[in-house]
Amino acid sequence: MLVDSSEDLRDKEESSLQYLLVASRLAVGAVSHEIRNVCGAIAVVCENLSRRPELAENEDFHALRDLVEGLGKVAAFELRQSAGSEESTTIDLGEVLDELRIVTLPSLQESGVLVRWHVPEDLPRVWADRHNLLQVLLNLTKNSLRAMEDRDVKEFRVSACVEGERVVVRVRDTGRGISNPERLFQPFQEGAEATGLGLYLSRALVRTFKGDLRYEPGPPGCCFALDLMPCVEQDGEEGGSNTHG
Repeated sequence: MLVDSSEDLRDKEESSLQYLLVASRLAVGAVSHEIRNVCGAIAVVCENLSRRPELAENEDFHALRDLVEGLGKVAAFELRQSAGSEESTTIDLGEVLDELRIVTLPSLQESGVLVRWHVPEDLPRVWADRHNLLQVLLNLTKNSLRAMEDRDVKEFRVSACVEGERVVVRVRDTGRGISNPERLFQPFQEGAEATGLGLYLSRALVRTFKGDLRYEPGPPGCCFALDLMPCVEQDGEEGGSNTHG
């Protein structure tokens, strides 16, 4: 039997491209932010040096100040928190979490991780970009798996619930924990794999659909919480739900 899957393939490719574009923009924003910080520090040093008589009329020194100012203007790329918000829509959170479980369960079990899933059937639909939300959850899962590599007790837990005006998804592990939580969401983390942009990009992506990603302290291990906006239909009925084990 031949099945024409070209439309599904095209949709997946378009979603991947959209994620790449949004992530690239956020990465450029992070780089620009760091460049502006460096330019600001150099400008302070230049201001201090300008008080020296021997540099007050030095053409090379003035040229250096102009170059630093020009670099700061080039780097003045403001990361709009609304970037990508036009792609947000109402989605079934249960279906996204089901997809996460299907994708990640084999690798977690192969690594000897006990997986616990606590997702109620009656979760309201939420505002999000489906593909970007899944990418964030996959990134958190990968981080958890890496953090538990050398642990005797390996447990990975995903839960979801309604708390006040938000739907909260928690990803928890029994890994080695976080030593400097105040620096978690800063770009270009020292000691991180690759660019050190994973958590920075993840939180920025969640914020594009008016949500947030935060760290919740409390031993053992590590817990991240995603705050999402629920969608309530105008007739007062919430969107569809899914059944989870």
